Amino acid sequence: MIYIYTLPTCPICEMVKHKLQDKNIQYEERHFEEGNFNTDRAPVVFTGETYLMSPMAINDWIKEV
Repeated sequence: MIYIYTLPTCPICEMVKHKLQDKNIQYEERHFEEGNFNTDRAPVVFTGETYLMSPMAINDWIKEV
């Protein structure tokens, strides 16, 4: 299962969710604070194997899926 940790007013979070939807990638959205991350930047995507914490890494992963 793919998890995306987001904040309500985060435009990058919305962009990532749209890209996931466009590729028909199923995900579960969770509030960013549930993740207890060592970063203050949302979104964070858990791919089932690793946490992606930068928009560039998330975008690259979505392109490969």
